[in-house]
Amino acid sequence: MTLIDFDKSITDNRLYIQTSFIEKYGVFCIWIIGSISLPFISLTMLYSSLKFNWFNDSAIQIIILQIINFSISIFVIIGLIINRNLTKISNSSNIDSRLLLKDVITIFKKTIIEKETDKELIVSIKTGFFSNYRQLIILFDKKDIYLNCRTYARSELISPVHWIIHKRIIKNLIKEIKSTTARPL
Repeated sequence: MTLIDFDKSITDNRLYIQTSFIEKYGVFCIWIIGSISLPFISLTMLYSSLKFNWFNDSAIQIIILQIINFSISIFVIIGLIINRNLTKISNSSNIDSRLLLKDVITIFKKTIIEKETDKELIVSIKTGFFSNYRQLIILFDKKDIYLNCRTYARSELISPVHWIIHKRIIKNLIKEIKSTTARPL
């Protein structure tokens, strides 16, 4: 069960989940090691090729590999940073935000409402083979709605490479909310 620090999340416009120190530290170490390993391997290969004078033989391949490795690392680091952002929507209609979103999330197939309180709604969406599930987290604050989407990879780690899909899901959800509020129920 996901425990969200609601007040801090709304204030900072970032999703804060209450976890133990050991769990936070473990996840932090895994992501740091994962983010630094590709550039480290890449720089080690560059150093070895310069040291043993292989650079002249395969300079183009080494430079291309450097660019690819750093691009992948930057992509993963951006995903780790963006994964916690909340997208704010103001509900200008008189329709209850909770009922509106329960109606809108039916566009996803295989949804399961995990947690529902007066301040939050957490929906699990079954996804494909390479990830366990996607979680859509919706926070309600008066007339404002805050959205976050995250995909959990194996062993409950948040996947940093699905952030482009998350942006698309939230964009489609916002479009659906706006079209639902524009037409009378």
